[in-house]
Amino acid sequence: MSGPWLTRWRARLWRPLLWLLAANAVAALVYTLPRTLQQRSLAEQATTLKSDVAREQRQLQRLKERAEATLANARDLESFYKDVLKDRAQLVSVLKDLDRQAPSRGNRTTRPGDLKGAAVSRFVVTMPLSGSYEQLVAFLRNMERSPHFVTVDRIALRERDQAGELDVELSIYLRAGEKS
Repeated sequence: MSGPWLTRWRARLWRPLLWLLAANAVAALVYTLPRTLQQRSLAEQATTLKSDVAREQRQLQRLKERAEATLANARDLESFYKDVLKDRAQLVSVLKDLDRQAPSRGNRTTRPGDLKGAAVSRFVVTMPLSGSYEQLVAFLRNMERSPHFVTVDRIALRERDQAGELDVELSIYLRAGEKS
């Protein structure tokens, strides 16, 4: 009973078993393939989102640094207006101070020039000076160390015998009034 009968059953079950295995493989493929593709897509999205988050964090850091720099600039500007610039009413004393420091000088000219958008007045002073080179250099050094906000905009030097002549154009910056 075990020999021919078993062989017959094996021959009959072989085909349905193959069909069952094929159906099982197709069902597994149909179930797992979309899930695998979905997981791969989710992994790619996660990678993209991580890089987006990192980029946004870098952008946020740059914005924070920019905000800190802007605040520092605002504090510096406030300190500049408060501590460095003298009031416009002190123009006469600044000009007298220039005259005291200058070696022999010619006619000084002063012309105003307000700066647009700033609470600062600019006065352009043209001073022809004469003296020894040491005196002229000392005058320029004094301008560098001046307690007033003065810039040397232009210098023209002419040599004459043992002395020099210097045409100096300075800008004096003063607080124009209350900052709005």
